[in-house]
This record gives sequence, C-alpha cells and structure tokens, in this order.
Amino acid sequence: VSFDSAAYRLEGLDAGTYTIVALGGSGANARDTASWRVHHAVVQLDGSNTVELDFNLAGGVERPISVTGTVQGLDEGEKAALIIVSGDTELPAQFTDEFLSEIQRGAASTVPVEDNRTFQVRGLEPGKYTVFALAGAHGVMSAEELRFTTGDLTVTENETAMLDIEFPPETGQGK
Repeated sequence: VSFDSAAYRLEGLDAGTYTIVALGGSGANARDTASWRVHHAVVQLDGSNTVELDFNLAGGVERPISVTGTVQGLDEGEKAALIIVSGDTELPAQFTDEFLSEIQRGAASTVPVEDNRTFQVRGLEPGKYTVFALAGAHGVMSAEELRFTTGDLTVTENETAMLDIEFPPETGQGK
C-alpha cells in the first residue's frame, strides 16, 4: 500500500476467516507512525467470493502508547525495524528467511524505527514479548543480509515501557 494511492488488493487467499488491519493517518501527520490510527475488519472467504473494504484512516481509534525507546549502533545509511512477538520465541541457530517469515506472521506488532533512531509501539496488550530488532541497507529483504539483535519486553496496563536497543558491532548471523 502506498501513501499516495492507498489502494490494496490481496489475492490467492485460501478459504477461511481473516482479520484485516489498516494502520495509517491523514493530513500533515500521515507519515508520523506515532499518530496513526487503527481500523480492523473480520472477513469470511469461501474460496470464490470477493470482499471489498474501505477504511477511513482519518478517524478510528487511537491506540495508547505501550512502548517507546531508541535504537543505537546503526551504521550510516542503515534502516531498522522491530518485530514484536508475544511470549518467548526461541532464536534458531541461523537467522533464515523462513524464520523471518514465521516471526512476521506471528507478530503482535511491526514498527519502523524513525530516522532519528526512536520508535513508539502502540496498542500492545499487557504481557511478555520477544523483540527482534532488524537493521540493513534500505530495500534489503533477505535475512542473510540483515543485522539483528533480540530482547525481552514486559508491557503492563496503563504504563508506557521504555526499551533501548543497542546493535553491537559485528551483529549478524547467529550473533
């Protein structure tokens, strides 16, 4: 989905029940992820039907900030993102594309790190989470090309947790 057209199309989905979540904003703050609103819709597919959904991201429910923090140790030009997974997630011996896909599918939240190396996570339920911080050159999509580090996070109700992440030098496969 682009900021300009905001059009989307999901094809090839199997029959089943899906929850579609739309995040975003409008106006001057459209690119400020901290101000985004959330909408969701549950749809039932029988394998042959088409469902059309329209979301107005100017309204919606503003989710409370659950976590705020910084990321340090990024190299010049690197971009970073956080994938937050509920519970304890064991790190495999090698960080592969398959593992990356698995944690993305099970993510409670996926958050970009802003250019100023800060982030905010909204709407996490109270509980324990594993945080996967990923860094790489803009456009890198392969797990083998990413630097990563992990951490544990506990979110409590009505409190904003602080999380500072440090990418140690030489972080990469299996480190």
